[in-house]
Amino acid sequence: MVSNNWETDYARKVEKYALLGIPEYWIVDYQQKQYRLKDPIVSPSLPSLKLCLNDI
Repeated sequence: MVSNNWETDYARKVEKYALLGIPEYWIVDYQQKQYRLKDPIVSPSLPSLKLCLNDI
């Protein structure tokens, strides 16, 4: 879930999730990394995930 507060999403939520042992946190509403439609999205936690931007 994404809030309306940048600080919450980029700092506070990541810290809280890390404390809970969640190793990976994706924010798909923001542009941390740019992908082209056919580029694979790689997840260390889900190595068998076959997902491209145009699949979302």
